[in-house]
Amino acid sequence: MKYSKSYVAIVTPFDDNLEVDINKLKELVKFHKENGTRGIVVCGTTGEAATLSEQEYILTIKTVIEEANGEIQVIAGAGSNSTEKAVYLTKLCKNLGVDAVLSVVPYYNKPSQRALINHFKKIAEVGLDVILYNVPSRTGINMEAGTTIELSKVENIVGIKEATGSIEQMIEIANNTKDFAILSGEDNLILPMLSVGCVGVISVTANILPRKVADIFELDGKERLELHKYMYDIHKNMFIEGNPVTIKNAMKILNILDNDNVREPLLSASENTESKLRDLFKGKGLI
Repeated sequence: MKYSKSYVAIVTPFDDNLEVDINKLKELVKFHKENGTRGIVVCGTTGEAATLSEQEYILTIKTVIEEANGEIQVIAGAGSNSTEKAVYLTKLCKNLGVDAVLSVVPYYNKPSQRALINHFKKIAEVGLDVILYNVPSRTGINMEAGTTIELSKVENIVGIKEATGSIEQMIEIANNTKDFAILSGEDNLILPMLSVGCVGVISVTANILPRKVADIFELDGKERLELHKYMYDIHKNMFIEGNPVTIKNAMKILNILDNDNVREPLLSASENTESKLRDLFKGKGLI
């Protein structure tokens, strides 16, 4: 399957002036190329796309494409709660040369299921691979399994990042679609989701442990289960203060980032969060 295994929802690194740190971004892409990541998902929620200007958005995507150099896939976040804007961003990403876009369920507006079908069909008409993104905790609505199944029949709609946490919804989608990539949006549920038809993950934790996240798709049996057990607490603790506040702090602790700067309205992690993460990583033998 074209889209499967481990994708990282990459952070956008900022320097001390809160400008996009292009050199660090290049380092991060290289880090993932060397550690088994199948592809980079850039300018998504974890990448703080909502706070990037269009110029920064384009520069960030271009940088990732250039550094990826065709060796790993590049998927760009291109969703919006305006259909017109989502189509515009998808055209922009197509011209930049990404492999696919990740298109989130429109947030705030709370469209009907019928309206969701219309929204994503118009995005698919751009002629670029589209991966749907269902994350009710951020959008306020759930894209029902029946809606996803209907959209899976549309040309260019190739998969979904499912972040409902509902195994039952995943089963219904998997049982009623064909050649449709179901990617977990919940790191801690990778193993159970694999058991019902999921083929990959778009991972936050892969920002710090890309090889281990990738390995869950290469191992089986007892080895896979033991890796799942080791990673479970790490996955769960990457959201103490939400995303990407916690993962950026974790990256700083593990010397992957020089700082954990985020743009307002987010604030960098508290001392309490950093203390919890340090204790976790010491217990896991990471520091």
